[in-house]
This record gives sequence, C-alpha cells and structure tokens, in this order.
Amino acid sequence: IKEDIVEEVSRVYGYDKTPLIPLGWSFSIGKKNLDAKLRGIVLSFFREKDWNEIYTYSFTNEKLENQILSTNLEDGIRVINAFNEEYTHMRRSLAPRLFMAASENVKHAQKFGFFEIGKIYKKDARSNDPLLGGIEKKPFLEQKKIAWVLISGSIEDLRRDIEWILER
Repeated sequence: IKEDIVEEVSRVYGYDKTPLIPLGWSFSIGKKNLDAKLRGIVLSFFREKDWNEIYTYSFTNEKLENQILSTNLEDGIRVINAFNEEYTHMRRSLAPRLFMAASENVKHAQKFGFFEIGKIYKKDARSNDPLLGGIEKKPFLEQKKIAWVLISGSIEDLRRDIEWILER
C-alpha cells in the first residue's frame, strides 16, 4: 500500500532528514462513529447493571448449533482446515457459546449477568441487494450483534432493559 512505500522510502532516506512540517489549521474532528456510539451506550448500560463482558470463540460446530438453534448449517461457513471437531464452522449466532458460558457459570453462582458484542458470519446473501451493488463483496456476510444472558431475572426486568437500550 502507499503508506508502506512512503515509510520504506523514509526509512532508507533517513527519518532525521525528513522535514518537519506542522499541520495546517484546516483540519476538523469528524463526527463520532455510529458504531462506537452504540457500543458506548451498550457498555454503559451493562456497566450500570454490573454485568461482565465476555468474548467467546467465533467458531462453532454442527452438534452445538443443533443443540441450541435446531437448524441446519446450509448458510454456515465451513472452516476447511479446522484443527478439531469443536471449530468446524464460523458462528451464525452468539447464542450457542453464550449458553455454554452460562451453563458453566451457573455451577459457581446462582445470579449473574454477562454479555457479548461480537460478529456472526453467514454465506453471502447480499449479492441480490441493489443498495450494495457498488460495494466490494466478501464471500460471506459479517454482522455485528449484541447478546446477553441474565440468570435470576424476570420478564419485567428484561422488558425494562430492552426499552432502556432502544430509547437511547
């Protein structure tokens, strides 16, 4: 890329020989990224609730998917060089690994909550979307999702929590 070439030329020519030119005053701070803003809202919500953020594997397998989602893996992305049977596909949902984490944690505590903000992957269904015609296509669809698990909560708590997030 261009930046690598500039860096390499500067390295060979000498960083100390490169003239120092101050930035002009014509730059401005851009708008806050909507993804970052949403992530901030979600993180502050879960911090107020004293929940923990977890990171689970982006891989899954057919057995786990069928236990949790009761569906086939037709739109799943198979990992050709999977190093074991646990990681044969890219995840299509955050739920399976989140439920596994909940089942492990319930052995140690009767009340807890945790969440994950992560990506899911499916075979590319965008190819017929006219709005994305000019965008370079990946061989798969990648979406960012939010999922959470609360043990010892009520439906009213869940409704309040969802309303709080949606209002913001």
